[in-house]
Amino acid sequence: FNTRYFRKYDTGNLLIQKDEIMHDLLAWESSSDFPNFVRAKTYADSLSQLRERMNEYTLQNASLHAQRYLDSLLISVQQLEANNELAAVNAFWNAEYQKILGFIKDIKRTDVVKVSSVADRLKKFIDRINSALKTLDQADLQQNIAELEQERAALENLRTTFLRPDNFMLTQSYGLLQLNETDSILVKFTEENLTCPDTLDGIQRYIVAFKEGSADLTVECPNLLNRLHEQLVSLTSPLQQLSLYDHGAKIRASLDSTLAFMEDIKRRYKLNKYQDILLEMKEIDADFHQGLDKVLLYRYITDLKNFVDTVQTEKKLSVLKPLIEDILNPMDTLAARIERGDLHDLEEKLNQFGQRIQKLDSIVAATPIPARIKRQIPQFYPQYEQVFSVVEEMKASFDPREAQALSEARPQIEQALLDALNGYSQRRYVIFAQKHINHGYIHNGEKSWEATE
Repeated sequence: FNTRYFRKYDTGNLLIQKDEIMHDLLAWESSSDFPNFVRAKTYADSLSQLRERMNEYTLQNASLHAQRYLDSLLISVQQLEANNELAAVNAFWNAEYQKILGFIKDIKRTDVVKVSSVADRLKKFIDRINSALKTLDQADLQQNIAELEQERAALENLRTTFLRPDNFMLTQSYGLLQLNETDSILVKFTEENLTCPDTLDGIQRYIVAFKEGSADLTVECPNLLNRLHEQLVSLTSPLQQLSLYDHGAKIRASLDSTLAFMEDIKRRYKLNKYQDILLEMKEIDADFHQGLDKVLLYRYITDLKNFVDTVQTEKKLSVLKPLIEDILNPMDTLAARIERGDLHDLEEKLNQFGQRIQKLDSIVAATPIPARIKRQIPQFYPQYEQVFSVVEEMKASFDPREAQALSEARPQIEQALLDALNGYSQRRYVIFAQKHINHGYIHNGEKSWEATE
């Protein structure tokens, strides 16, 4: 529109001035007089646009772009300060400012001002640029460079955090610039919103839990949870001192002792020089640590001990519910195993371990080690076979009363969970009085309020 007005009302050279000014302003995008200023402006604009369009990038990609833009911006500002380019920028703008002021005056001499506000808008535009450049000229570039260095370090730490295994999947999601309606409500919750009405003192708060990997909040009433917790503590009381726990720990300790013995012999006689021995020891170490956890009986014993210990302190239903659901079948299995004295899977795995240890002894015997040293190396199997005495103790300690305790506790624990999930009702009595005002009556079709006195 302004070009049309210039052409219609121009009595001089408005169009020529306009084209010259437009050409001059391209220097902001590319100028050999202040190239680092141009680059700094470009990367600053890129960072600003990235912030406004964060929702179009995954968090990982956004942090990577931000790192690159910030690195380039920092280098450009450093070179800008080193080459004193701000003087060239100010010289260019001062000349351009005067040229545009002259252009504005020429516009105001024509009838363009009657149909367009371009002169006033152009004056405001160049005044904003003028103010911005004055602010930049007064800025301490060294301080800005130091701040950019700090931001770069912070951004590097942020990206490292994004790439950690715990955060990797989450940070592959796109950024958020605005919360949805539910999240907006949640972040505005106050203490009053979280007061549980089902409390006598009116002070207890809801227990709010956030399930990892989910966008849901679990809000739980403390009265209900206190009741469940008290029941679970009572029901698990007979399970706290089961002999299974002690023997399970002894088996693990015996295997760890064997590994420590192997490590000591390897170090003392420098067996790591022999590849076959070293590889076999590494495989045994991995097998001991991973293989025992795969034994059903041992894993169930460990899970039961963890459940009983957790119940003593934990009240959150969001934590207890999956624990209870996961432990019910193991309790049945352990009760049946105790009654039958069944340790077949544990014995089978320990025998496999023993065969590996005997194989290691054979490898050591067959390895060309100096005879003087070989005679001093003890066999590993005698150290390992002590674990079988623990197994025999475990068999002998099986008590039918422990099996009965597990069998009795199992359905009661399940029922306690179901009661908590279904909630519970409490009887309430309400006493009230009501005052009634008689507004009339109807007798034999006669309405008292219509009767004449």
